[in-house]
Amino acid sequence: RDLMYLEKNGLVERHHGGAAKLIDTSRELSVTQRMQRFSDDKEAIGAKAASLINDGDVIFLDGGTTTASILSYLKGKDITVFTNGIMHIQMLEKMDVKTFIIGGEMKRKTGCFIGPIALRAIERCRFDKVCIGANGISLEMGCTNADLNESELKTMLIRQAKKAYIVCDSTKFGIESFHNFAELQTIT
Repeated sequence: RDLMYLEKNGLVERHHGGAAKLIDTSRELSVTQRMQRFSDDKEAIGAKAASLINDGDVIFLDGGTTTASILSYLKGKDITVFTNGIMHIQMLEKMDVKTFIIGGEMKRKTGCFIGPIALRAIERCRFDKVCIGANGISLEMGCTNADLNESELKTMLIRQAKKAYIVCDSTKFGIESFHNFAELQTIT
């Protein structure tokens, strides 16, 4: 009965044998909280995404925790990496990978740089591949994010890329967050 009450009030989704807390797509978790969620899935996603990156590629890795899982699989590749993620910068510093940092306003909660300075830097670049995180992916809304400034940056990245990949775990499927940043047909 308690689970039925919580489900009726939109707090959980009942499953056979239990329930799961619903994700509030209007708010974002901190980097620490997001790193702990679905870490095995993120590692598998990271390995697959890295396998799509070839020597000579110029890539952009969005400042998310799923894109961070790609980094360890890039060691030894002859590539150039652009990023706006503080965590990514720290990891790339330890690797022998040519790295460029996109600056701007630092968003502390997610550990990435966003805003007009970041947008201006990105619009002057062309990337072979970009890997971008999302708060939600649905057939109706496409790829969505909780933050308008981050969404603008993601839209610009897709525009400046030959191939754009969304990297996220399956819990984001069917979820719609606040702001659309890409239609599904624009994603590789």
